[in-house]
Amino acid sequence: VDLSSFDFTKTTTLSSCFYGCSNLRKIIFPKVVYCPNLCYLIRCFVGTSIETIDFSNWTFEATNIHFEGCFKHCDNLTKLTMPKVKNLFVFDLCYACRDLKEIIFNKCNFCLGTKGTSVNTAFYGCQNLKLINCAELQGDSDFIAIMLASMANNAQIPDDCVIVLPN
Repeated sequence: VDLSSFDFTKTTTLSSCFYGCSNLRKIIFPKVVYCPNLCYLIRCFVGTSIETIDFSNWTFEATNIHFEGCFKHCDNLTKLTMPKVKNLFVFDLCYACRDLKEIIFNKCNFCLGTKGTSVNTAFYGCQNLKLINCAELQGDSDFIAIMLASMANNAQIPDDCVIVLPN
């Protein structure tokens, strides 16, 4: 899918946009994406065959960006780079992404999902995960370490997965 000339400035949601498009392997986004009104990418890519996606060149202006379940069951996803945002909601973010090897979190605060949920299922079933780079995460580093340890234990990610914490 070629979205290289798509104007995201008035877009408020991409929730379920590509949900279930199992043959979708690649999306071409503009080199720089300005999306001042976009808040919701909930379940956007569920069940697609996307292999890599990089949000580092996306500019969000909303305070809360919802990525809950965004990449759930993306079996071919190997690398994911998240955007710089104020608050990133990550419940079920990469749930059952069995081929995911690397995820990079840019400057943001991790947030719990809706009431009664947690981030613990963000990496559930990611048995091939080799790197979780959280060097840019904001907030209390002890809290981030405890949260990531909880996520790793609940997700049963490999023992050799490297988790890079903020300085």
